[in-house]
Amino acid sequence: MEQPELELTCRVYNINCGRNKALLDACPVLREYMLFVDYVREYHANQGYENLEMAINLAIDRCIRENVLKDFLVENRSEVVKVTQLDYTFDRQIELERADARKEGWTEGRAEGRAEGRTEGSAQQIIEIGREIGWTNDEILERLKTKLNISEEQARSYMTK
Repeated sequence: MEQPELELTCRVYNINCGRNKALLDACPVLREYMLFVDYVREYHANQGYENLEMAINLAIDRCIRENVLKDFLVENRSEVVKVTQLDYTFDRQIELERADARKEGWTEGRAEGRAEGRTEGSAQQIIEIGREIGWTNDEILERLKTKLNISEEQARSYMTK
């Protein structure tokens, strides 16, 4: 096939604290990841949402003390901080923009224009951080596609800017 096509159905599981206990019991690494994310949220809230990097580092320190993802976090600490910061910042930005759009009742065209600008800025962040931590171009492209929900062609266009 010139253009392979795939139709797929995905099941999404909520692995936040207190959800899908059977799944988390069956997969210790996933349970430990859930704990790490929960610790980041806890520390970030305690910091008054001011210093995300500090919250991530505190969560990493706690996980290492509690033997939660310890080997991975010790070996990949700087990458975990950067990727977690990028994911959290991007997700939080979308959340805040949606709240603003609801409050102010933006028109559909204006919201689309802002989304395009946000996507371009986020793409550049992903590219810069990915290169800094040594991701391959294919890894960066995949991250752009999944995090920004864009086509491979759009992702490649950001890579060449």
